[in-house]
Amino acid sequence: MRLVSRGMLLIIAVFGPAVGVVSRNDRYGAIAYSPSSGAYGYSYDDATRAAAEATALEECGKNGKGCKSALWFKNACGGLAIGKDSWASERGDDKQTAERKSLESCKARTSDCSLVGAICATH
Repeated sequence: MRLVSRGMLLIIAVFGPAVGVVSRNDRYGAIAYSPSSGAYGYSYDDATRAAAEATALEECGKNGKGCKSALWFKNACGGLAIGKDSWASERGDDKQTAERKSLESCKARTSDCSLVGAICATH
């Protein structure tokens, strides 16, 4: 019986951290946007996804109504680009990639896209 218990503990020790366990080093960020008012808000360096989205929505709400979570990211960066009739928010491993992907995604949907910016949540 002890061998089975030790074996089970070994399996938990080896595979446990990979299944849904959050590392203390993980950092979350989020972007919120309101197409109706043009308001946006962001967060970075939060301990959880929920905290990051709540902060971004709160910041966006200070600038306008109708804010919705546009993007969340973990140990990465997020960007926001706004165009004539649409917008895009994309993630990337670094700030430049998030900016480029957001702008490209916006341009694929509409014209006159401009980059609002990007923010990173990295450990």
